[in-house]
Amino acid sequence: MANFKDKIITKDDFNEMLEKNSYYKGRWAYFNEIITQLHKMENINTVLEMGPYKLPFVKGSDVIDFTEKYREDYPFEVSNFIKHDCSKTPYPIKDKKYDLVIACQVLEHLGIHGEQVKIFKELKRISKRVLLSLPYKWFVPNMRDHHMIDKRMIKTWTKMEPTYELVSATRILQLYEFEDESSEHTNNKENMSSKNSELESKINILTKKINSAENELNILKNENKKLKEENVRLNDKFDEIINSNSWKYTEPIRNIKNKYVK
Repeated sequence: MANFKDKIITKDDFNEMLEKNSYYKGRWAYFNEIITQLHKMENINTVLEMGPYKLPFVKGSDVIDFTEKYREDYPFEVSNFIKHDCSKTPYPIKDKKYDLVIACQVLEHLGIHGEQVKIFKELKRISKRVLLSLPYKWFVPNMRDHHMIDKRMIKTWTKMEPTYELVSATRILQLYEFEDESSEHTNNKENMSSKNSELESKINILTKKINSAENELNILKNENKKLKEENVRLNDKFDEIINSNSWKYTEPIRNIKNKYVK
């Protein structure tokens, strides 16, 4: 997207929409917070907006929404419209396609049973940054999807800390930036390769020690075998001597010797 900052809507764009639709009455402060944050961003070439109702924040961005009925009210053309129910994952979008996803006053509408966990994970998959705006601590028990959303609840959805946060009386704006998972994967792969090399080296050293120990053990086994064989030979020789005629004939002499020789 060439000249991203030139594509961001202005107060004049907002006022033109306000003249056509009273929904936007009293919402300029909230819009201005988002516009201000968008102008601080660099290296934005691809943008996706989730359910922007009738006024996207960036001219020529891509839009994803479950219905096209508001598209004819857009005051300018969008680049690509993706018709998809954002409560259903996965989205028909490639990994890391977008530099930025804008989801303002949208995430809370996508479930009341923690579905935001899988949705945020999907936003992380398809983008490098996500700008979220949510109702903050609204006490509206009859509107369960808006009721008492606070930082603790948002943290259970995102599982991470925002890199930027702005809290007003009724809304919270957060920016999340994600590491390039391909680089992270490469680093992990390199680290794993290094660890594998270290492990292989240790295994080789241990293998050499084991082989050396096995050789020594085999030598000892052979020596033990020889000793056993020698012991058997000596026992057989002893039995042979004891049972010989010579031993019997010389027994009297041995008795005399044993009697007189101490």
